[in-house]
Amino acid sequence: MASAPVVTSASAAPLNPNELKFPSAWPCPPPEGEIQKAADSEGATSFTAYDGELYWSNGRSIWRQREGEKPTVLLKAVTAFPLTELYAQGDDLFILAKKSFGATCSGSVHVVPRKGGKVATVMTGKCPESIAANASHIAVVVRTPHPEGGGWESGNLHLLERGSGKPAVKVGEDAVGIGSGVAMLKDRVFLEPSAGQVHSVLLARPNRFDAVANSSLLRFAFGYQDLRLIATNGSDTVFYYGSGSSDGGPRLFKVDAKGGDPQALASFSDIERPRPPGMNLAVSEKYAYLTHPNSGYVLRAALSGKCGGEFFAKERGNPDWVHVMNGWVYWLDRDRGTIWRRHE
Repeated sequence: MASAPVVTSASAAPLNPNELKFPSAWPCPPPEGEIQKAADSEGATSFTAYDGELYWSNGRSIWRQREGEKPTVLLKAVTAFPLTELYAQGDDLFILAKKSFGATCSGSVHVVPRKGGKVATVMTGKCPESIAANASHIAVVVRTPHPEGGGWESGNLHLLERGSGKPAVKVGEDAVGIGSGVAMLKDRVFLEPSAGQVHSVLLARPNRFDAVANSSLLRFAFGYQDLRLIATNGSDTVFYYGSGSSDGGPRLFKVDAKGGDPQALASFSDIERPRPPGMNLAVSEKYAYLTHPNSGYVLRAALSGKCGGEFFAKERGNPDWVHVMNGWVYWLDRDRGTIWRRHE
């Protein structure tokens, strides 16, 4: 049985998120250039962009398209489970698949070379919720359905060594209310082990959970809502707080990878809390991007903290799966079956 993780706190001083000052929208420059169609992706439900290539899936097959070229089918009928997420890193494309059966859920995780080749199954018999990877490891958040249905009882983090053929290793014990957000740096994983908590786990000591932000603030800010969205650009970790417009609207906070109190990046006070699917977060060197399906917006906030949130794209149907690649921001419009892009 896995041992319980050791948890450390980033700060003992409680903070009230409503006392944090969010910057105004000035003087950040407005987005430049027109919104362009990057690909036709009819029926697509998941999408990722990496190293000059676009990948999308309709839940069964996967397409690949090089920028400026026509799409080709990368894979057909990967598994009997619907494909729910694509994640590219290095030479590989990772595939999450799952299906709920009443109060139970089952799924699998697969990997295939991005240029095509044999599909390898790296996890089965679990309910994979989200995935991240670096050059050496794969991190998968796994959910455990409530035995009586109607909600998720608990979840946990699984780590796999890439290319080793070894089975996934569960990190620590199950956490009630675990969020689905996960991101990775070279030496660590970021996740939400319980509602409103953001921790990092060093790969060298996976049973030690280190809080990367003031836990008192996070408990106050997020309440019982799942965080769900964590993203990193390699130096900054951006995490998202989604609330109703009556208590501040969607908010974006930033915290350094090594810890410390969060910095308020943006507050969209006139926007209602989004409903999944469609919430997705991406981070570049300068900005954080958030899709908001209720309103059809793609939102942007500067990581510098010198200016606040702004609308990067409006009236875009049902935007989802936002990614930044080669100076372009890409997102999937589920309603229109199209992948769009715009310069940062």
